[in-house]
Amino acid sequence: METHRSTDLSAGVVVFGIVMTASSYAMKPILDSRVWPIWLGLGLLFLLFPAALRVLSSGFHWRSVAVYLSLVGTIELLNLMNLADPLEFRMLMHRYICYAICAAGIVYGYESMDDLREFPGLAHVLTAGFSIVVAGTWLRSAGAAVAGVRFVGDSEMLTPVGVGYTFGVMACVSAAFMLTEQRLIFRALHLVAYCACVLAILSTGSRGSAVFSLLIVAAGIVIRLRSFEDGLRYSLLFIALLMVFGGVVMTNSYARSQMDLMLMRFEFISRGSVDLSIVERTDKQLYYYRAIDSWILTGLREYDFNYPHNIFFECLLRFGIVGFGLIAAVLFSAYRAFRNLRISFSSPVVWVISSVGFFSLLIVQVNLMLEHARWLWLFVGYWGVKEVQQMRFGRMEHSYYRADDEDEEITSPFGELSAGRSLENA
Repeated sequence: METHRSTDLSAGVVVFGIVMTASSYAMKPILDSRVWPIWLGLGLLFLLFPAALRVLSSGFHWRSVAVYLSLVGTIELLNLMNLADPLEFRMLMHRYICYAICAAGIVYGYESMDDLREFPGLAHVLTAGFSIVVAGTWLRSAGAAVAGVRFVGDSEMLTPVGVGYTFGVMACVSAAFMLTEQRLIFRALHLVAYCACVLAILSTGSRGSAVFSLLIVAAGIVIRLRSFEDGLRYSLLFIALLMVFGGVVMTNSYARSQMDLMLMRFEFISRGSVDLSIVERTDKQLYYYRAIDSWILTGLREYDFNYPHNIFFECLLRFGIVGFGLIAAVLFSAYRAFRNLRISFSSPVVWVISSVGFFSLLIVQVNLMLEHARWLWLFVGYWGVKEVQQMRFGRMEHSYYRADDEDEEITSPFGELSAGRSLENA
């Protein structure tokens, strides 16, 4: 019983930490501060630090820890070599937040019992409620005043893409629970949260976040289909989403104007008209590509964060050959997650991490630099660890493991390590 309580606590902490930390960008113009949401969210994630210390002190996973620290050290060394301003504090903090989030994924991946099937009710209320409050506040105060333009705060620039990504992450968290939660009241609560977050995305005019957040739901529905009843249930859910959005767009002039703006931008592309954002991305990528012989080995010197709007290109541009390792880690994590979700009913937290990860992976093909795609690194850390466990213990290709022997002793507070050791000693 204690094992399940510990697992429930860690699951709730991870998910609420994701939502709290992700929301910091949208809360900047609302609270004139984005510092405390970041640190509170990271603090929640690192309530798992006792579990991390348990892992490290056992010496059980020292190779994985060594690989992680070596990768971080190599990246920072290349940043010192190549960045025009390597000690620029704001970007330095963004990088270390990414490292911390990746470490949280590693810790949770090692210590979690992934057969958790019922997410804590209080965590549902906190997660969905917080998303609704932040999205609603944004739409009432900041969103209406600054939608469709570059947002300039007192101390830094906020962009529609950044705010759209923020709400996209929060929408994907709710989407994962809509698809996995069995209790109707919590599914309905996350439906409201999802709709609120997508409306907030529409208020920013971010096309990528709007399309990809809807695509995540559609892909999740396809993956979850197992019978005609499933198809009917998820079809009704999708129809309900369309009705909610249609009702809001038809009755709210502000939402209707934003939808018209977004459709107009898509129409420009379909007609072959010039889209300035696409032209800018293409010109930048061509400029870097023509100079490939100067940066392919160790990265581009004097790099000033004028990023090429594609994560794979940016990995190579900034780190040269080392960037291939990052690309391989991202692609392998995506493959591992996709294979896992297709062949099994994973736990709710696994669906949250995976949906947020796939959303981030789609976004970074056209937007955001490495330091800003925070939740992609949680995804990479978690699934990288799961593959290490798979290779070490020869586990089945799914994200949860149940011991066949009911008499097997499980002493770890999260259950997974002891089960693994028992397999190793068998």
